[in-house]
Amino acid sequence: MTAPQPTTTSPTGAVLLYARARWRNGMGASLTTAVFVALAVASGVALLTASSRSESAFAALRAATRASDAMVVLDARPNASVADGQARALTRDARVTRASAETELFVRPKGSDYFPDFNLLAIAPVSPPGPGALDVPVIVAGRAIDQSKGDEILVSEPLANQMKLSVGDTIVVESLSDKWVEVAFNGGDAGPADGVQVRVHIVGLARSPADFGRWKAVMHLSAAFVAAYHDPAETRTYPRLHAQLSDQARRPRTLDVAGRHVEVEESPFADNNAADDGLATIGRALMLMAAAAVLAAGSVAAVSIGRQVNAGLRDRDALFALGWMRRNVTLAALVVVAPSVVAGTIIGAVAGVGGAGLAMVGLARRMHPHPDALAVNVGVVVAMTAGALVVGTLVSIFAARRAMAVRRLASRAAHPWVPLRSPLPAVLGVRRAFSGDSRLGGPSSWTALVVSAVAATIAVGALIVGASIGRLQVDPELTGQGGGRVIDSGESTEVYDRWLPKMEHDGRIAMLGGIHVVFGLQTAGNTRADLTALAYDMRRGNVGASIVEGRAAVQPDELTLGPRTLERLHQRVGGRIVLKGDGREATYRIVGSMLFPEGDFSYDDGVGLSFAAATRIVDLRKHEGAYQIVYDWAPRVDADAADRRLRAQGLTVFTNRTALQPPPVVNLGGVEAFPKYLAAFIVTLALVAFGHGLAVSRHRRNREELTLHALGMTLRSVAGIVAAQGAVIAACATVVGTGAGLVVGRWVWRAIGRSAHVVILPIVPWRSIATLMSAGAIVTLVLIAAVALHRPRRLPQDPLRAE
Repeated sequence: MTAPQPTTTSPTGAVLLYARARWRNGMGASLTTAVFVALAVASGVALLTASSRSESAFAALRAATRASDAMVVLDARPNASVADGQARALTRDARVTRASAETELFVRPKGSDYFPDFNLLAIAPVSPPGPGALDVPVIVAGRAIDQSKGDEILVSEPLANQMKLSVGDTIVVESLSDKWVEVAFNGGDAGPADGVQVRVHIVGLARSPADFGRWKAVMHLSAAFVAAYHDPAETRTYPRLHAQLSDQARRPRTLDVAGRHVEVEESPFADNNAADDGLATIGRALMLMAAAAVLAAGSVAAVSIGRQVNAGLRDRDALFALGWMRRNVTLAALVVVAPSVVAGTIIGAVAGVGGAGLAMVGLARRMHPHPDALAVNVGVVVAMTAGALVVGTLVSIFAARRAMAVRRLASRAAHPWVPLRSPLPAVLGVRRAFSGDSRLGGPSSWTALVVSAVAATIAVGALIVGASIGRLQVDPELTGQGGGRVIDSGESTEVYDRWLPKMEHDGRIAMLGGIHVVFGLQTAGNTRADLTALAYDMRRGNVGASIVEGRAAVQPDELTLGPRTLERLHQRVGGRIVLKGDGREATYRIVGSMLFPEGDFSYDDGVGLSFAAATRIVDLRKHEGAYQIVYDWAPRVDADAADRRLRAQGLTVFTNRTALQPPPVVNLGGVEAFPKYLAAFIVTLALVAFGHGLAVSRHRRNREELTLHALGMTLRSVAGIVAAQGAVIAACATVVGTGAGLVVGRWVWRAIGRSAHVVILPIVPWRSIATLMSAGAIVTLVLIAAVALHRPRRLPQDPLRAE
């Protein structure tokens, strides 16, 4: 009779049996690891997907609205058949892919102070649009307009918010006649609106690229409204053809309309560099946030993986005695950790895809046509998933190798810089904060310190960026809008000639100067692009130019250029340029870069020079342009009352409160609160990492603490060691992070300010920093207390019996 043979298990089977046993005994550790891996992957997928969607939000909106790139203004009044015929003729130009006839109308909501074509755009098709129509807004609430009805209107979301309007409301729009507009354009007081008043129904809220240009509000009207109210005695209109170009990068100077070359202008729905700057800022911020979140959650996940591997290989000596090889032990460690890492990666990827829409904030959310739509960025998902699996595998192998290494029983360092003296709990706490091998939780402590310091750096830097953006919203001198007041004389010198001498003899005025906005200048050898110049004749005080680089031009051979003008002309401060005017040309030295008032100028594009410098190439009395008087009252004068007296005499007075904000300022204002959310999110992750690191470090030193207790140290003193360790980590991270954040925040804001073309003035919001740090300190103390006051589950003699 044959004796039964002992059963054997293959090496792989043995590893699986061992791993299954560890899974049953270490369910809590596995769940913790999966949660942190999921958090890291979800944060990365959501924020990186939101970053890419944010940067492309304007392009997505243009595609959804079939936005035009350029326009040509027509001479005739809106006539559906004529305009449509001209649109078809325009498409015969090889540079035009599609064209449509549209009309800008000088209408506004009754009771508002909007100035059409200045801060309000009212647009409508000349005839009911077909399937391929351009500039069709995205409907975000309600429905589209019935083009056959003249009493229906769409309003932009900013206009609805400003006037507290919603779908279903009825408002009255009033029109402005040609006569009214001419008086207003020439500096006169045109009085109340003199056109028709039409009661219209708001049938929807609309979103279009024009919402993110220089206009504060946009209204979309119907073709029936244009047909009914285009009489110049009732409404000024600007009929024009809008076109999509085959080459958007180079807008032609003229286009062929039925054999006639017509000058081309930029469409209100065209690409907006300012919007792109704002979206790029959001994209960079989300990428920074993703990196910080992945670093914080990933570091904690790595420590958790290491802890799980060490717990799983607790019986490694017995396994070696049974004949296991190092590769078997390493394989066992990977199998023990694999379910946590894989499950956390899958859950995180799914959660990240679902949460990507929520991560789109501010300008990007307001601009994207469908911000909440589910979007899967395959590249991001694959990269984050593969990265999590690779990093998890490497950390598991590294932890297993360290667990199998021969360890010294003594401490790694002698700590000569922290001698062992009274008070003993404080000294031991300091040692724990900066040292300790893996067996004693050293990596947990180091991770908590590094992650907390990095988080403090990012948080402080983000608050500086947010405060600097906020300053742009309230300080017009940083954006070229000036610090004084302006009397507009329009295209006529009548108001200018009569009032400038009067004001020069008014002792209450501290700053006074004449301004001439000069159109149509060109550089030598470049006739494709005209330049607009601001020529100033200062009678008293300083013009208060917004200087980005260098200084203001004062000599007849000096000028300043806008930042975008410098880029477009491939010039730099210190160089020389030749300008052409009325058949004359002169050479000037570029002494600085400055910003200009939005309206007649694009704030970062133009020429600044003195009257004497301008007269070298143009006759300011005859050349096309506009006249203004810039002034400011002395501090002792009631400025508002003095302005009211000037308005009572028929003058058009503009102040900073009514000045247009440049599009980059408006768009950056949409993300002003985002850095605060970023700071709060990063600090929250840091606190999680801090609490987890401190808890793991104490758990690893459980035997050491019980030994100290057995030697006579009270549990209160043991808790004091943990408290000292946590306090040192928190204090060092705060000091280092705050200092680094002050540097990083200024550096980041300079980069953003240069790209947005504004005067760079970093603002340090000490109150916000103190509030955030105080809140973080309170939570930190709670975490320290929770970890420090946790009593060991076993008596000191239980784990020491084996010694």
